[in-house]
Amino acid sequence: MPLLPASERQFVLQSGALKHHFDFAGMVRFHISKKETYRVMLGGKAWIDVVSDGKSLDSVAHQHGPACSGIVKMVDFILEPGDYVLQLSGNAQQNVKVMIVQAS
Repeated sequence: MPLLPASERQFVLQSGALKHHFDFAGMVRFHISKKETYRVMLGGKAWIDVVSDGKSLDSVAHQHGPACSGIVKMVDFILEPGDYVLQLSGNAQQNVKVMIVQAS
């Protein structure tokens, strides 16, 4: 996912991570059709916010990816059917690999 310099990114919701200086940030909208626990996996160390109805959702689990997998960070969220925005901030690189999958 290509990211922009954080100073050029307008977020749906101001991220708690943006209180500090960070390099690159981005957003992507996604839709969920079934209530499940979903895992956001990143190939970088960006701050993750999942936003719905103007609020950042609480995560239910955090972990690192398996060694040598290219997955650096995994964060789980319980999501209801609907539309969401994934906000990433604080990434040191201008690109980051992102995957959202059912965790359960």
